[in-house]
Amino acid sequence: MRKTPIKLLIFSVPILLLIGLTLAGLHRLTAQADNGPMALLDGQGTPVPQQAQFLRATDTNQTLNISVSLQVRDPMGLDNLVQAIYNPQSPQYRHYLTPEQFQQNYAPTSNQVQQVVNYLQGQHLTVTHIAPNNLLIDVTSSVAQAQQAFNVHINNYRLGQRSFFANATPAHVPSSLKPMIIGIVGLDNTIQLHSNHQHSVLASPTGLSPAEIANAYNSNPFYAAGLHGEGQTVALLELDGYQLSDIQQYMQTYNLGSTSNIARVLVDGFNGAAGMSAIEVELDMELLAAVAPRANQIVYEGPNTLQGFSDILNKIVTDNKAQVASISWGLCEATMGSQQLQTFHNILQQGAAQGISFLAATGDAGAYDCQDNNLAVASPASDTSITAVGGTTLRMKAGSYDSETAWSNPNTNVPGPNGAGGGGGLSMYFKSQNWQVAPGVQSSYTSGSSCKANNSGFCREVPDVSANANPDSGYAIYCTVTAAGCPGSGWLTLGGTSASAPVWAGGVALLNQYLRTQGKAQLGLANSSLYALANTQQPFDPFHDITAGNNLYYPAGSNYDLATGLGSPDFYNIARDLAGVASGTPTPIPTPTTTTAASSIAQDNFQRANQSLWGTASNGQTWGGEAKNVSAFSIANNTGQVVKGGAASYSAVLGPTATNAEVLFTGSITGFANNSNIGAVLRWTDGNNWYKAYIDGNSLFIQKRVSGTTTVLSSTPFTATAGTSYSLRFRAVGTTLSAKVWATSSSEPANWMATVNDSALQSGYCGLRVLSQSYTVTISSFQASSV
Repeated sequence: MRKTPIKLLIFSVPILLLIGLTLAGLHRLTAQADNGPMALLDGQGTPVPQQAQFLRATDTNQTLNISVSLQVRDPMGLDNLVQAIYNPQSPQYRHYLTPEQFQQNYAPTSNQVQQVVNYLQGQHLTVTHIAPNNLLIDVTSSVAQAQQAFNVHINNYRLGQRSFFANATPAHVPSSLKPMIIGIVGLDNTIQLHSNHQHSVLASPTGLSPAEIANAYNSNPFYAAGLHGEGQTVALLELDGYQLSDIQQYMQTYNLGSTSNIARVLVDGFNGAAGMSAIEVELDMELLAAVAPRANQIVYEGPNTLQGFSDILNKIVTDNKAQVASISWGLCEATMGSQQLQTFHNILQQGAAQGISFLAATGDAGAYDCQDNNLAVASPASDTSITAVGGTTLRMKAGSYDSETAWSNPNTNVPGPNGAGGGGGLSMYFKSQNWQVAPGVQSSYTSGSSCKANNSGFCREVPDVSANANPDSGYAIYCTVTAAGCPGSGWLTLGGTSASAPVWAGGVALLNQYLRTQGKAQLGLANSSLYALANTQQPFDPFHDITAGNNLYYPAGSNYDLATGLGSPDFYNIARDLAGVASGTPTPIPTPTTTTAASSIAQDNFQRANQSLWGTASNGQTWGGEAKNVSAFSIANNTGQVVKGGAASYSAVLGPTATNAEVLFTGSITGFANNSNIGAVLRWTDGNNWYKAYIDGNSLFIQKRVSGTTTVLSSTPFTATAGTSYSLRFRAVGTTLSAKVWATSSSEPANWMATVNDSALQSGYCGLRVLSQSYTVTISSFQASSV
């Protein structure tokens, strides 16, 4: 059995397959061991291919990085909750959880985690990290320690030109821990790095430009209304680094703005260097910017191992900073195995419960994702908490959309013996969900013995949607990373479903922004909404129905099909259908409470290394006020913090002075006692002169301070909970001050909650002002705009 994670990326001729391995370790804890009777983990096997040649027992002193994944506390309850959150008839519809609420109700308990930790430490394994949601425990150990702890034998093997180590016997755990543990990853390194690509070296951009993508998939009306992804954050899951200068060149070429909205988060000790897979990372970043150029990008990078992938995915979810996440990496379900599929599923279900939209590439081997002659689909795209994005061949005419067919090319042996094409087919692990209902979903391919989903019933079908992926109709991309095979000229034409996934991710960011202007919540798991559109007649056609071609096995046809899903997007039509806009007017309303267009003057996403004070913001400006010299201010875990500031109020200001301006920030405080509060300031000149909008746990206030005298101008009841994330918007235009606040997990109110007139202060800086007492204030994002 081959175990090859596929980098779902194709150049104008080829395909690229990549995998790697990095080890990392931290400190070791101590605890007592539990040496009860051992039991085989469900679904646990051995990863040794049948054709592999035994070489020798692995050196017992060799270091292993191992991840132990735990089961959620109430799997059925979590399933029911996710279904309710995406059921329009449910009172829980789009009432998304916070990570803290997930932790409280569904995460493994601290006692359960401690039992597992006690056993691992008793076997002399070093616990290096426990995930915030308790779903993953990372450890390091020697081969000897791992063999003893999990009752396995680890050997060295050779298969063809590859040498690797793997456990020859399946892993066991104490029977008392078996109900808590899903799986163990890291007892083998059968996954190997493959680079099998070619590219067209170009002197200038050739391939689809951002303007042509906009013409093809109808995002121009968003731009005309001033919607470019502002206020949206998209996470990119990546297994390599990138070269920022390449992204800057791409954005400069197409006049997409600066890269100040891009942040990097390194996971599992990854160093961020641009390596053999950097072209994948840069492809994702550039195509996301092509569709939603002003959306924030957080590029999560880690080592290319199953442990690394799990840890990155879990960090995206537990950070909860992104409304959208794009994944261009995958592995066929059979190779992934049921344990890893369930590990991913638990993490992705938490993401769905929190309202995160995940988009994942379905692969480039057509209906044969295991790269042999057996029908198979890719993970994680097959997961029911992901929108799976397949591939098409796009034809443009005079720069505009002409037609599309299902993508396939049987005349190549890359990535598999049957050729290349958009991934699609039936999951062998996941059942079809209630939302996967539309004409064409049930067909001759989805009934009968071909479906082997657990618990009976029809199987999950992929893709859900598609977009252009054929390298012959590919995208213009800029990359100069030599290690990735990029040319000195930089310009390439690329395709693959790893291109269609970030195109859709950018589109979902625009959809979220538009829905927000209509007073609607963010999409979250998009499938429930997308299939609902396809299942009933809509005022505007949401998809291009692709009826020609195949994906090397499954044919395209009217309505849903296993080659292209529901079809490719008309993003603006999807937005209007979702918002229930009956008019054909081509321009959306930029914001329900805005009468003047906003222009960003300051921004910080706090994505930087831990440090004292707040220092330099993500847009290159320097924080002022007490944030530049009071020790209570710091950067910790990619957030701005004010820790136990005492009885004094502190201000943090950023950007130039402004008269008509608005601040939007997201943050939390661990307690509201003793008048503790968090808020935004406008027209701030010093600690004695400012306007402030803030919450204190009971109300939303608008306040002024002039020459040291403080006056409450307006208040409205608003109950806030300690530790919960809230977003607050505060605006000053002329003499009118307006404010509103909402839980970050819910949608923004359509109207201002507090409005008052005052003419005492004319202009000043934008920023934040907090009174933290003995509590900790955490700020995850800040944006100031002129209006």
